[in-house]
Amino acid sequence: MAAPVGNQFWKLALNNTGRKRAFDSPQEFIDLATQYFESKEGEKISWTGLCLAVGLTSRKSLERYKNGEHGKDFVPPVKAALTAVENYYEENADNAKGIFVLKNFGWADKSEVDLNNKHSFEDMSTDDLKSALKVFDDIE
Repeated sequence: MAAPVGNQFWKLALNNTGRKRAFDSPQEFIDLATQYFESKEGEKISWTGLCLAVGLTSRKSLERYKNGEHGKDFVPPVKAALTAVENYYEENADNAKGIFVLKNFGWADKSEVDLNNKHSFEDMSTDDLKSALKVFDDIE
């Protein structure tokens, strides 16, 4: 069945799309995060503790603010708050729990070596190649 002629229901979608943001402004987030950090002075802080203090229900919700999904203005203060939490764990990472949490922030306790040779000898002249290989003549 087609929509009635002249209906205006499509206009409703323009005003009410998606979930309402948890904060009206970045300053509101800053104020709530500051209250959290000040209330935890000398105590343990956490990513999920920050989420609960600012009124979010999950880490993923805070990540969406960090990634700019609720506006670019939220990115710097959210990243700063998460860096403060990360700093706390960095300074207290003397046990497996701290190391585990830092891995959730993207830290790794391994090193990676790229073994793909990205040098091309095709562009070198014959004289340059001979000069480069001469280094190996001195090796016994």
